[in-house]
Amino acid sequence: MTKIKLSECKTNKTYLVCDLKEENKEIILQLKNLGFSVGEKVELIKSNYRKKSFLVKVMGINYAMDKSICDKILVKYE
Repeated sequence: MTKIKLSECKTNKTYLVCDLKEENKEIILQLKNLGFSVGEKVELIKSNYRKKSFLVKVMGINYAMDKSICDKILVKYE
């Protein structure tokens, strides 16, 4: 299966987190604390008009995230 960025996902489809492409260990730790760990189900609920921010659901909780962070979360279709 091909990996895609979370920001490129279709809305209301369930994906699995494959990898976190971030060099900053603190950001990776924070993402894992929020539930973005490998193998976790994630869903893109909505994006704003210019796709600069996204509403993402993981572990039943909705988070608003910037595109730069969503670009570093790689997912695959469930």
